[in-house]
Amino acid sequence: MLKRIARCAALLGLSAALPMSAMAEDVPLWEVGAGVAAFSFPAYRGSDQTSNFVMPVPHFTYHGIALN
Repeated sequence: MLKRIARCAALLGLSAALPMSAMAEDVPLWEVGAGVAAFSFPAYRGSDQTSNFVMPVPHFTYHGIALN
């Protein structure tokens, strides 16, 4: 079962990398993205109650030559 998951992950990683290298010539000047991070911490050590935090994570990428 673990080998099957590893094979699927490797195939997914390779298939995601191939289209990116094919489109390397048509790169936009700016890229904007967003992600979400979620954390869950106990209220105190040994507690049954937890505090949940959701944090948005913006992502900006500049591909121009002015700031390289």
